[in-house]
Amino acid sequence: QPLQFYTLGLTPILFKMATLTLAKVSELAPGSDIRELTVLEASGKDFEKIDDLSPCVELKRLNLAKNKLAVLTGIAHNESLTYLNISNNRLRSLNGVGRMFKLRVLNASHNQLVHVNHIVPLHGATTCSLAFPDFSPFPLSVAENELESMPHVKGSLGF
Repeated sequence: QPLQFYTLGLTPILFKMATLTLAKVSELAPGSDIRELTVLEASGKDFEKIDDLSPCVELKRLNLAKNKLAVLTGIAHNESLTYLNISNNRLRSLNGVGRMFKLRVLNASHNQLVHVNHIVPLHGATTCSLAFPDFSPFPLSVAENELESMPHVKGSLGF
C-alpha cells in the first residue's frame, strides 16, 4: 500500500515503502529457485519491511545490513539460517530471531536496540563472545546500540 502525503498545496505525493518481497528475492538471485536458495545478499537496498520469506526453506546466510528495517517479522520462520547480518538498520528489538535455533553468527550492531529479550540459546556454535546459561555460546555483535537489558546473558559483555 502506498502512503499518501500532502504538500501545502494539497497535491498528493505518493511514497511507497520499500519491501523485500519474494519477487525481489528472485531479482537479487536471478535464475535461482527460491526454495533452494542458500545465500541472499540484500544489503544496502533501503528495505523498510520484509514480506514472509518462509518459502526460502534452504536459506542459510542472509545479509540485510544497511537497510531501514524496524522489525524482522518476515524472517521469523527461516529456521535454517546459520548467519544473519542485520547491522545498520533501525531495529529496536530482535523479535523475529527467536526461532532460529541453527543461527551461529548474528550481527545486530549499529541499530537502535534497547533490549534483546527474544534471542534463544543456540546449540552447536563454534566461537564464543556471549554465554547463555546451560547452552553453547555464539558470536554476537551488538555494538553501537543503546541496550538497557540483556536477560539470560551470563558473564561480561564487550560492546
